[in-house]
Amino acid sequence: MKAAREFLKSVVDGDKDKDDLMALLDKIEASANALIEAGKGEEFDALIGGAAEKWAELDKQANG
Repeated sequence: MKAAREFLKSVVDGDKDKDDLMALLDKIEASANALIEAGKGEEFDALIGGAAEKWAELDKQANG
């Protein structure tokens, strides 16, 4: 769970780039699911949403 939280935070902080957006999306989804399955979905809802928003920004930059 800690690794999932740290990964999502790194996405939000801009530490990921747009080289492989689909792999990044898969990792975001897996991390979000790990937090949700651990019963922490509500606690980390803003972080999960922020990571999804950051992915959308990267996608827009890459694909217009």
